[in-house]
Amino acid sequence: MLDTSRPIADYEPIEELGRGSHGECIVARPPSRLGLAGDRVVLKVHATAAGPDARRRVADELRQISSVEAPSLVALLDAGHQDGTIFTVTELCAGGSLARPATAPTRAQTLRAVADAARGAHALHEAGIAHRAIKPSNVMLDGAGGKLADVGLAHLLAPGQTVTGIGPVGAMEFTEPGALLGRPAGRASDIWALAVTLHRSLTSASVFGELPTESVFAALRHVLETPPALADGLSDEEAELISWCLSAERADRPATAELLAGELDRLAATT
Repeated sequence: MLDTSRPIADYEPIEELGRGSHGECIVARPPSRLGLAGDRVVLKVHATAAGPDARRRVADELRQISSVEAPSLVALLDAGHQDGTIFTVTELCAGGSLARPATAPTRAQTLRAVADAARGAHALHEAGIAHRAIKPSNVMLDGAGGKLADVGLAHLLAPGQTVTGIGPVGAMEFTEPGALLGRPAGRASDIWALAVTLHRSLTSASVFGELPTESVFAALRHVLETPPALADGLSDEEAELISWCLSAERADRPATAELLAGELDRLAATT
């Protein structure tokens, strides 16, 4: 990790937003060269060491990601490396995230935020990119809707692309069991994650119940052996939609995240 008490490239760290297995997020003051209207951005310092091969791989992926223009994606503003560590820079959403909102969203706002995240995921899918890390902390609140963040950790859809590591217990809840078992990430696994994100945001509960916390492997076994079940507190239509997205067979889920977004918009309009 970089020392966040000093400048990172030409960014001035202001405060830490949070840490995870993939790195840490920092609110920073951007350099004038970006020509931004605001004076705050989110700088993510990635945990992966950035050797020459890693930098080339990340640069290729970020070029692909930055070519996807969608209002429902948090904008990627810059990227670089320092002291052997890669960093990415994105816009700051003042409303926080579904995991840590600045102000608690209404039910309709939650539905709209996940609908917008689904639209962002669809834009990535159409470009051949799977997000692979959709969860409440990556659905940012922006005005009356939301934006999908952490696209810098997305992986290109390609034959043989699988989950290459097991994340922390808290993130495992949002990873489709099939992906944990090595199936390629794609539309269907992201749609699963969107549904679990919605379920958690509406009920404050996991579709897997209480996950064991004594070890990552105990939590992994629990997720793989426990059929998802919906908590109380959902409307019939919400439960039906989430259940559709959690179908055991990928082919039985909504065909696209855009279709899911439309259904969520319809629910939000009647909530």
